[in-house]
Amino acid sequence: MWVLETSYEYNKNEIISALKHLLQMELSIIDEPAVRLALNLYSANSLDFADALIAFINKTHGAEFTATFDKKAAKTSNYKIIN
Repeated sequence: MWVLETSYEYNKNEIISALKHLLQMELSIIDEPAVRLALNLYSANSLDFADALIAFINKTHGAEFTATFDKKAAKTSNYKIIN
């Protein structure tokens, strides 16, 4: 996502569209359910896609939440801020 944003200057809607297109292709995606959930969270919030994906992978492995210093990420229920 970072490369699409910085190098190719894709906006959020273009990135969401590209991700949806990738998910429709016959690709092997590790933890595809987490990728889909992360895409939904990314689409609905100001959270970065990578942060959303990390949170759902952690949740899949039993974490109640993901600790973060990122105030933007902490605005979602998947993260708790570390002070």
